[in-house]
Amino acid sequence: MTLIRSGIAKEGYIDVVGHGEECVISGYLNIGKIYKNSRSESYKCTKYNSDGDSYKSTCYTYYYTKKVTMGIDYTLYSNQDGKIVFGDSINYDFDKTWSSGDSRSEAKASALTDDQIINTGIQEVTMQIVKAVTPHKAVVSIELQEGDKNVKLGIKYLENGRKEQAISIWDQCIKITKSPKNKAAAYYNIGVIKESLGLYQDAFDLYSKANKLLPEKDIYIESMTRVERLYGKMENIESWNK
Repeated sequence: MTLIRSGIAKEGYIDVVGHGEECVISGYLNIGKIYKNSRSESYKCTKYNSDGDSYKSTCYTYYYTKKVTMGIDYTLYSNQDGKIVFGDSINYDFDKTWSSGDSRSEAKASALTDDQIINTGIQEVTMQIVKAVTPHKAVVSIELQEGDKNVKLGIKYLENGRKEQAISIWDQCIKITKSPKNKAAAYYNIGVIKESLGLYQDAFDLYSKANKLLPEKDIYIESMTRVERLYGKMENIESWNK
């Protein structure tokens, strides 16, 4: 909780106080058992004796693996009426393997300690909570979808800061094109603009139309999920402000 308090305070948008607070965060941290495993793999290699003569031999690479899953369930409550402002579940998966060409003990000695792994996980989930509950600066890069000359023309207008003209060109493309790929790209690119303006419901509808045309394309599914989460957060905050 100390890490969360300091993280929120560091962002500088929300005052963290000891009493008289408007909201309170409550949650549970679950740390799974750390899985540990040693293994080795053999391979043919060339070695040299004391006389400098080479001979064929079997060499080994030794591996040491640690895995653990940590989860936190948290809720942000309004202190005014006790209603839930926002809540979420966050998981952190640690999975790393260390290796050595000399011995098992050397591979094991190079691994992070259990405490180091747990502390790293706690810091990771803490920062995710901080980013979820407080405004913060972030650079988001969303790739536009390429298509025929009309789709590309819209991209050129957008790259030059002319959003309305880009939307108009893509609207025309949707009306006249017979290509599902180009129509989906036009829907998606308009959705990107709507998302950048904070119009998450509009963006979701446009991403959904692109997804219906090309349901196998991951980027459309991922975009729907992203704005759905953003819209849900916005609704919770607006409801609390009311």
